[in-house]
Amino acid sequence: MAKQTGLDKKTVLNICPSFLIVPASLELKAEQLVAQNLVPADTAKVVPQSIRTLAPIVELRLDAASETAWYLAASPNQIDTIEYAYLEGQQGAYIETRNGFDVWTGWRSSVASTSVPRPSTGAASTRIRARNA
Repeated sequence: MAKQTGLDKKTVLNICPSFLIVPASLELKAEQLVAQNLVPADTAKVVPQSIRTLAPIVELRLDAASETAWYLAASPNQIDTIEYAYLEGQQGAYIETRNGFDVWTGWRSSVASTSVPRPSTGAASTRIRARNA
């Protein structure tokens, strides 16, 4: 992620991942990967501290797409990863009131909004290969 470039394909964004997003099938592997209290006996299997600082997020809906794909995402404090926008010029909930013969009042509320991932910023994906333990 540190080598990702901006939309101009020239500006290096230098983004550090903060979240490890995995399907439910990889939940245990993700927890073991970032666990602070597990230290392998074999020094070749030591997990770097930069990976141990990732916060795991388990998303059940990812299993339908792939049980082995995993994703990294940056902190929203570092870069905008998902853009949230209101539709039709509305800036929040639209509330409509209707009075009925001084006996009752009815309200209706709606929010016209959307969210989309921003192109090529703040996220990366790859696949985990199963290792023989």
